[in-house]
Amino acid sequence: MSVGPANRRRDIRRALPTLTMEIGTLTYQTRDWSLGGFGLVETVTARLPFEVEDEVAGAFTIENRDGSFPFQAILVRFDEAAGIAGFRFLNMDPTTFTVLERLMLRAQPPRGPDGGGNWFTRRGGS
Repeated sequence: MSVGPANRRRDIRRALPTLTMEIGTLTYQTRDWSLGGFGLVETVTARLPFEVEDEVAGAFTIENRDGSFPFQAILVRFDEAAGIAGFRFLNMDPTTFTVLERLMLRAQPPRGPDGGGNWFTRRGGS
């Protein structure tokens, strides 16, 4: 399967903290998220009633934190067999962006290509 330009991720993805996405009357837990969007794993009890290119609006909460943050997104990919859906944020509210940005900065660094915690080494061997 080839990956088109709309499916290329430019933002680092995080699995934690988990975001709870409320879309209409349905609630989902994120598989991963970034400043650009979020992924959901479909469950048997809450199947996705959306199709690729559908726009959605809702609010999310953050695991172990108070507050709810509005969002708009578009479904950009959906693998029904795997039950995985990918959404891209649209017209993000500045407060919502700031909250996600701060979460991103506090989150653990992504694993490097060798499985270690750092992608970069410091100059001078330290």
